[in-house]
Amino acid sequence: MECFLSCPRGLEDITSKDILPYCSSASTSRGGVQFSGDLRSLYSVNLHSKTGMHALVKILDVKARSNDELYNEVLKYPWYEWITPQDTIFIRSRVRSRYFDNAQFASLKVKDALVDRIRKKTGNRPDVDKVNPRYSLFLFIFEEKVSIYLNSSGNSLYKRGYREKIHKASLNEALAAGIIMLSGWKPSQPFYDPVCGSGTFCIEAAMMVRNIPAGYYRKGFAFQKWDHFDNRLWNQIVTEAREKIVHERFPIFGY
Repeated sequence: MECFLSCPRGLEDITSKDILPYCSSASTSRGGVQFSGDLRSLYSVNLHSKTGMHALVKILDVKARSNDELYNEVLKYPWYEWITPQDTIFIRSRVRSRYFDNAQFASLKVKDALVDRIRKKTGNRPDVDKVNPRYSLFLFIFEEKVSIYLNSSGNSLYKRGYREKIHKASLNEALAAGIIMLSGWKPSQPFYDPVCGSGTFCIEAAMMVRNIPAGYYRKGFAFQKWDHFDNRLWNQIVTEAREKIVHERFPIFGY
């Protein structure tokens, strides 16, 4: 699979190095990392990436210079092969193009083409769910190049799951992990946080020391809701990660 892992700007290099052990290949791109691999790679990147935001699977690459052309190109894809009328969908968009001046309208045309193709094949269409869709899609348009990705993460990966309440001034966890990695700090060294508020730096550093995967405490990922989710493979990946967690105490943290 061809995939893209988005990340905070400036963290592309360390994000690429961080996920390379789980991929066939990884190369930096603006705002993220392009990587390839199989289901094990995709599941592992979601679980382990410290600085990633969304792990996206490429579905479609086409060219279009108008909304009607966009509709026709997207209509050609056999969406019905994996999206059923009982499923729910949602489409986000990011557009930088002289041919498309309204990102929301471009998203609407893609949605129309997708549901129309499924309706023509099955007689029914899936509904839109903005909060908890089974299939979340990302639409990227740069000039005439159109790419559609499937979001395998669901909520952004910076939402680790170890917080029930978000402090109003808390730091993005992925950015915090990236700053720690850029600082050159090693788990064998003392860790000092002079601006400790909600403790994000300390928590992220502690997880690195104990080798706890960044997504270990999350309640779930979008790929777990997919029709062809491999639960046995996922359990194997989580078990392997759990066995590598360090449980002894490290008296190296201070405020």
